[in-house]
Amino acid sequence: MDRVKFVIIDCETTGLEYAAGDKILEIAVVGYLDEVPGEVLLHTLVNPRRSIGQFHEKLLDPKLISEAPTFEDIAAVLLACLRDKVVVAHNAKFDLQFLRGEFEDLGISLPPLFYFCTCALARKTFDLRSYSLTACCEALTIDHTTPHHALPDARAVESLFRILKGRIPYSTLRRELRADKFNAHREWPCLALDTSPRMRTREG
Repeated sequence: MDRVKFVIIDCETTGLEYAAGDKILEIAVVGYLDEVPGEVLLHTLVNPRRSIGQFHEKLLDPKLISEAPTFEDIAAVLLACLRDKVVVAHNAKFDLQFLRGEFEDLGISLPPLFYFCTCALARKTFDLRSYSLTACCEALTIDHTTPHHALPDARAVESLFRILKGRIPYSTLRRELRADKFNAHREWPCLALDTSPRMRTREG
């Protein structure tokens, strides 16, 4: 399993259902390493071209959102991050439905995305009162002082996965590998990579 390349992903969104018109508002992708914090491969706010939702209206400057790239602007960079990687996320199906939906809206078909869900793994490993990312971090003394921000959430998931990977036997971990869509297009699409796409974070 150590030979597999993992990417930690967290998406903040305008709501809970991509099918209902909600969109990605912020995304962070971190390369996973067993021993040390991995490299931030992508972190940006995303202009959803719609209302950002009541929850985020209290937290985000509308000017930052208006200046942020659209999903189309970052699609090539994100695709390069995902290519041939195993995704790790907390409540992974949530993030993957948004990722696949955003790409499909651009006419881009992805192959099956293989993933580990740290929420599901934590349920099988620990007896906790809750398996939210915040509750898992509190129980395992993982630093997570700014929840619902994509990069801090991704770093928290990275730390949680490192703990889980150390606790779960290799054979068990292999059985927990999932794919989001088995009947998906099998080839990775090719997009011209913009080497300097404009990014915006909450800090500007």
